[in-house]
Amino acid sequence: MRGQTYHYDMVLSGWWEASNDAVSLMIVSEQFVEENPELFQNTYATDREMAGVTFSDVVLKNKVKIKGQLEDFARRVGGDPENMEADNFILCSANQC
Repeated sequence: MRGQTYHYDMVLSGWWEASNDAVSLMIVSEQFVEENPELFQNTYATDREMAGVTFSDVVLKNKVKIKGQLEDFARRVGGDPENMEADNFILCSANQC
């Protein structure tokens, strides 16, 4: 991560490694995040590092103007869905199922 290798004594409960080396995920406890905050600073806007990025699913009441509903939600929680350079940028996209 960020060009460095880290070593920890810990119990690893899950690891998913992409077959194409595009992205790998490590799911850790809140305690691990709290004890290692330097690892989870969101620096995506400057270096595209995914550590510290939070993904969320939102369930909407209806399928009308989905992108607009997501952008409204992002604003209500203090995010900026328009300016990718903003510290509080929230990407809003709808999956088509």
